[in-house]
Amino acid sequence: MPTPTYTLIDSVTLTSTSSQVDFSSIPADYGDLVLVVSGKSSSTSMNIQMKLNNTSQTSAVWAYGTGSGTGSSSSSSLANGYFENTKPSNTIAQIMDYTSSNHKTALIRIDSAGRGNTFMEASRFALTSVVNEINVVALYDTFASGMTFFLYGIEA
Repeated sequence: MPTPTYTLIDSVTLTSTSSQVDFSSIPADYGDLVLVVSGKSSSTSMNIQMKLNNTSQTSAVWAYGTGSGTGSSSSSSLANGYFENTKPSNTIAQIMDYTSSNHKTALIRIDSAGRGNTFMEASRFALTSVVNEINVVALYDTFASGMTFFLYGIEA
């Protein structure tokens, strides 16, 4: 099986705090998209909302480990979908088949190295159009200066 090729579409390194990072005019040239967020929030934890074409996720299942315990949950009626990003951390979100006419799905993995927590989530977005914009929104806090955001395309 051939190895998928990741192509950098765009990147952002914050030079000051910000409450949102946007990727727009995403080309429809790839099979999947991968969003990588590295760094820290301005406080000890934050929630990040990822919107595709300004659409929030509508359902999700998730599991986590804290070093002292584990848990899982799900929701089929998310009004304001988000995933946790703790300080410091690396978040990887893979948006699969982003050009299809089906609802979009994403797999999200978070490693919060500073707190020993891991988190994974599978999300569904009620969106049937091609994803051409991703908004990464800091809920309840701001992204810190120095945080990096990379958007990659994976060849089909």
